[in-house]
Amino acid sequence: MVDMNRSDLVDSSERIQFLEGKLSYKRLKTDLVLFVSTFFILSFVSFVFTDLYYMQEKMYCVYSIIFAYIVLVFLIYISVMRYLKHIINDRDKLERIIDSINPDVLLLLGRDRKIKACTGTVKNMFGYSVQEVLGQDSGILYGDRRLTQKPGEIYESIKNQGFHVGAAQGKRKNGKSVPLEIITGELKGQSGVVLLLRDITQRVLIEKELTEARAKEVKVAGSIQQSLLISDPPKTLTNVNVAAMTIPSQEADGDFYDFILYNSDVFDFIIGDVMGKGVSAALLAAGAKSQIQNSITSMITTAKDFHIPSPKEIMMSVHASIVQELINLESFLTMCYARFEDNLLTYVDCGHPPIMYYEDSTGDILQLKGDNMPIGFQLRETYVETKQIIKTGDVLVFYSDGITEAMNFDGEMFGEERLAEVVRNASKESAQSVLSVIHSQVTDFLGGKPAGDDLTCIVIKVIPKEIEEIKFSVNKDFTCELSNLGLIRQMFTDFITEHSDDCNLSSADINLLLIALNEAASNVIQHACHADNDMKLNLSLRLYEDRLVIEFAHLGDSFVTNKAKNVKDKSFHESGYGLYIIEESVDKVYYFRDDTGLNIMKMVKFFNI
Repeated sequence: MVDMNRSDLVDSSERIQFLEGKLSYKRLKTDLVLFVSTFFILSFVSFVFTDLYYMQEKMYCVYSIIFAYIVLVFLIYISVMRYLKHIINDRDKLERIIDSINPDVLLLLGRDRKIKACTGTVKNMFGYSVQEVLGQDSGILYGDRRLTQKPGEIYESIKNQGFHVGAAQGKRKNGKSVPLEIITGELKGQSGVVLLLRDITQRVLIEKELTEARAKEVKVAGSIQQSLLISDPPKTLTNVNVAAMTIPSQEADGDFYDFILYNSDVFDFIIGDVMGKGVSAALLAAGAKSQIQNSITSMITTAKDFHIPSPKEIMMSVHASIVQELINLESFLTMCYARFEDNLLTYVDCGHPPIMYYEDSTGDILQLKGDNMPIGFQLRETYVETKQIIKTGDVLVFYSDGITEAMNFDGEMFGEERLAEVVRNASKESAQSVLSVIHSQVTDFLGGKPAGDDLTCIVIKVIPKEIEEIKFSVNKDFTCELSNLGLIRQMFTDFITEHSDDCNLSSADINLLLIALNEAASNVIQHACHADNDMKLNLSLRLYEDRLVIEFAHLGDSFVTNKAKNVKDKSFHESGYGLYIIEESVDKVYYFRDDTGLNIMKMVKFFNI
């Protein structure tokens, strides 16, 4: 189909007038020829009549006159028929010219909305012949307009731009509907308007397919984001509590965060954002997160005595691994890598929004910001660490720009000042409460408007260390042999029996714990220590006022964190089902490496007091 610009509508109407003028000129020439011929014939007849009257008999004169008039009528008939045929041919040519310009339907409407003229393409589009629509109300072809309902606005648009574009649902003769684009223009010299009706069925189908493809892409990106980019906050920390959220926008993007737990007092935290949206950004973010984990694992395993690399060393390694690919893809990554250790925050900021730090002792809100460029901006970069002492009661807020750049219907952004005020007002609450207030305030500010970016935020609050008294405890080393499983079960049974008055556990609870203990020991011996009888497995049982803690420590392979999230997946290997049993038998399970390099598996069962 030949496309037409909106401004071509006026040219089309002028072309119609030119062709009609040409037709009128041909009609005028035909009339002149007819009149001149008639004049000469009449003159000839008069001459013959006069001559015969005086020179011949009267009867011959009558016959001559009759013959002359017969000839005259015949000539007039021929002239009229040729004239009508000429008109029909010109009309056909005009319709063919218009149809060749564009297969869309052109209508000429009077002020009463009646169709005064129509192109032959109405047959192809609607099934009506031209004769069937002439004189009919234009509503026979289309219903009410959807984009503009008020006629006044249509004429105002025509006056200002020379045309108006709208849409309507067309009505075919067979009752089926067809989506239409309607271009309305004023026809010069005519009392009415000219309409161009365009069938946009194909366009609607393409738009629908694109919408469905986009929705599928967003769904895939959302799945990637939830399964690969977002990690659960650690729950075993003794001096801080952590809360995190990600509220996906309509379009998934490259926000991600991760937690790396070394022991109950030391952990790393990463928050990042890849430029762009959709599946591509989510995949880049997943790749960046994976590279961070790989770099840390590689640096720890190759270091002596399991030395934990500094945030600066980790970022240098990550940068070297992915910067060239980001440059090749014309993308970049903002990120903040932070470590919490003994009330000391060490962080490397790579172009990410500043950390919002509430200092409880002064009530001040500080912005902690580094000077490093985002990863992917330049090939060579030297990363600098920044340190900040944090104290009990202090609150740290990490966020993506989706929070501060959230925009309401008035075009106003939420901004850092509002976020700082929210944090200050909620600072005495828990980390989860602070996060909930931030979420509520941003949502209220948007006022129902969809967020343009993901709302990603993590709150960390420093709390006093709780020094709890252990009522009873026992620990013992075993060699990593499956034959020791019976001894491990016996140690647990003896401990529970000895302190039965202090363990508020039912027999069913004890049986489940025994199953979990056996599965945990079996998994560690087989999969972490590979049944190496030269390796030691330490079992510790600790009884507190409100819970029982069962802890295994070993120097075998580290537990892979993502296995814990997929233990219910039946496709997981045989140890996966054991992990599922463990998680269903106790209240909490933790996996981490302590500061001595030991891998820890901790199971907690609370008493039903």
